Amino acid sequence: MKQINAIVKEISQEGYVTLLAKSLSKEWTLEMDIIPVSVQIGSWLQLTLDDVRIVMIEMDQEDIVASRIAVDRKWQRLQDKRKKGN
Repeated sequence: MKQINAIVKEISQEGYVTLLAKSLSKEWTLEMDIIPVSVQIGSWLQLTLDDVRIVMIEMDQEDIVASRIAVDRKWQRLQDKRKKGN
C-alpha cells in the first residue's frame, strides 16, 4: 500500500466528487458520502492505495494546518481593525 496526495477537482450537485492525483495522472469519481465532510474544491486529501484502489481517504494534514493559519491570520486582522476603530 502507498499514500499519495490528491486534490478535490470537482464536486457535482448530484453528490459526486472528482479527485485528481497528479503524481499518477489518475482521476477518481466517488460518492460524496465517503469523503471527509469539510472538503471543497481545491482541498487536498491523502489517499491510501492498494494498487490503484482507494482503501482510505483522509484530510491532508498540511492542508489542515495551512487552513488554520489562514483563518488565524484573518481573525487577527479583524481584531486589529476592531481595535483601531475603537
